[in-house]
Amino acid sequence: MARAWVVDLWVKDHVTETADGTVVKVSPTGAQLKSISKLPEQFRTAKFGRGKRWKLAWYESVDGVKRQRSKLFDSKRDAEELQASLEEDIRVGRYLQPANADRLVRDVAKLWLRSKRRVKSSTAFNYSKIVNAYIVPQWGDWKIGRIDREAVELWVSALQEGAAPVKFDETYAKSPRALGPSSIKNIVRTVLGSIFNFAISQKWVADNPVRYVELPRVPRTPVKETLTHEQVDAMALAAQEITGELRDYVAVQLLTYAAPRINELFALQVMHLRFDDLEIDIEQTWTRAESGGRETGPPKNGDSRVVPMPEHVVADLKKLVKGLPATAYVFRANGSSEALWDRNWHNRVWTPAAKKSKLIGRFSKFSPHVLRHTGITFAIAAGADIKVIQAMAGHRSIEETMGTYGKLMPNRMSEVRERMAEHRASALRPRLRVVGGTRLGHDDKQ
Repeated sequence: MARAWVVDLWVKDHVTETADGTVVKVSPTGAQLKSISKLPEQFRTAKFGRGKRWKLAWYESVDGVKRQRSKLFDSKRDAEELQASLEEDIRVGRYLQPANADRLVRDVAKLWLRSKRRVKSSTAFNYSKIVNAYIVPQWGDWKIGRIDREAVELWVSALQEGAAPVKFDETYAKSPRALGPSSIKNIVRTVLGSIFNFAISQKWVADNPVRYVELPRVPRTPVKETLTHEQVDAMALAAQEITGELRDYVAVQLLTYAAPRINELFALQVMHLRFDDLEIDIEQTWTRAESGGRETGPPKNGDSRVVPMPEHVVADLKKLVKGLPATAYVFRANGSSEALWDRNWHNRVWTPAAKKSKLIGRFSKFSPHVLRHTGITFAIAAGADIKVIQAMAGHRSIEETMGTYGKLMPNRMSEVRERMAEHRASALRPRLRVVGGTRLGHDDKQ
């Protein structure tokens, strides 16, 4: 790409012919240029005195075609400052083609969605829903380079108040309403912010206005409601009595004492059960497919993990999978090789069992996820190491584990205090030495 250059639109060289017939160009003198209003006529262009005087020009390549770009200025100093900046950007590869900043957000969003090849289908599906429901109605016809922090701040306020434009279709079972901090973070930071980061990576814009916006704080909700061992057994027995299937008793027990997510449980295959080690491999989960159905994908956060196989369920679990091939699903629909669907199981087994065991009215939100929380709290109460609990839960970070379950950790300050006192006493214990036949400690006077 060629360098940038500055052109004077008001002044030109005068072409004249000398006595010997030589054609020469004559430039105005410095004194003449200082008194621009009195510039001789032969040095004036057709634009003299009209519009901005200075033009900065440069070449750029757009879709493989070399085109000249330009910008007008009132002062030469301003033009030269941008010239220096442009040439530096061109030299180090920071140059942004102005035409790219005119791309519509709806088009950039489509390209961003197409680039998400490593996320689960359910995640891609949710991104697409947010783009269609929130991003396009608000920003679809905006040029991406025209969106600034102020515009995003106003939008966040509108989302909080339920006044932002939205468009829901049959795949989005929601109605327009004021949104909470978690939803706003997902829409603004995760989706719109990622669209801008994609545009930055393509060198279409220079900055991401979303990163400067202060979003409402998402409160961490520590686990408060869990079951007792007796209540878990009551739920498991009620589930089995309702369907007559050992499968549902085992499902409730494993959801508690192995603490998988429900779709991780229903994606288990026989080969994932390691009876000799009393461990279960969580390798996959059921996720929402783009078609609207379901498909298996990696567990949440993308990593497989190992969870304990509770000893009191081993015998029943062996009965459940006896004679089945390694690829068979452990929890199958009646008379079928197909894995259970979480919604069907929730409606046909979980809710009736919760009513039968009289637990449904005792909790603000009684879903199968309560069993996962319960199992992890049992592990904490049993004294399991926090890093082991993090691995068992499949949390991305120790902060997530502590934020969710930290208040359930036993208070071990007394243990710390006692051990520190022992350490101090050991360090300061009198050292006996012999002085003149007398044994002295470090506190004795000589």
